[in-house]
Amino acid sequence: MARFGIAGLTLLFLSACSTTPDQTGRQDALAGWLAASIQLFAVTDGGGRRSGSGVVLAAAEDEGVYLVTAGHLLRPGSAEKVFAVDPRSGVPRPAAVVAIDQTVDVAILQVEGLTAPAADLRNDARLGDDVWVVSFPWGRRGTLVTGIVSQVAGGADVAPEARAIPIEGPVRLIDAAVSYGTSGGGVFHGRSGRLVGIVRGYRTAKLPLPGAPANALELPIAGETTVVPTTTILCVFAAADLKHVIPGSGPGSGPGSGPGSGPGSGGSARDACPRVDADRADAGS
Repeated sequence: MARFGIAGLTLLFLSACSTTPDQTGRQDALAGWLAASIQLFAVTDGGGRRSGSGVVLAAAEDEGVYLVTAGHLLRPGSAEKVFAVDPRSGVPRPAAVVAIDQTVDVAILQVEGLTAPAADLRNDARLGDDVWVVSFPWGRRGTLVTGIVSQVAGGADVAPEARAIPIEGPVRLIDAAVSYGTSGGGVFHGRSGRLVGIVRGYRTAKLPLPGAPANALELPIAGETTVVPTTTILCVFAAADLKHVIPGSGPGSGPGSGPGSGPGSGGSARDACPRVDADRADAGS
């Protein structure tokens, strides 16, 4: 798969498009996706290094930016440093771990001195909707891939065996191809241009290698890229008392479609946070 720098991705996309109103809107959306996408590294004292991706959800002059990424990129309690690569200068900047919820695989980072716009959020999508993933696989240059929504979350109050296939809801699975370092990459809704989640990982199938029964090649399964939806991400921000930093998500508004739902309207923000229970192979550690 070819990889390009952020500037190269933008030029490639723009050069392939004419200037119809729909395409102009897509060009503007693409520019926003790329600008809000950040490459991440976690480095241990022993020289170990893991790579991942993240998305800016809030920016403030006096606080820098707040990023969201996959929780499994980090190792709580270990001696490690996390860096976010400035998309404009390419300079790594120290990132502070503000909050982490390993249960739902979400981490919030704060980076001072980094200038980047925040992504706009969308809480749901429909089966078959186009999505775009911006990430930094293998710790290298940015990659843009596309796919569709292949599964959305259903209602929690209906038994799984009696539940019809949900058509609309928070995104759980997409069929976009991902690999190591893609975890935490933004999943953007093709029609609205808004962030619907971040990549959590991918399901794999094991292919035995000839002559080596103990070894197997793990191949990603199409349509089985797992996603942490924005509803879950907003709940983690609320549990960390940070929801007010996200534009349009101040106190009293929950992860649902309007004020008075979810965290901020009574009860525990963490209890309201939907759990992501799909098995995964880590794509960023």
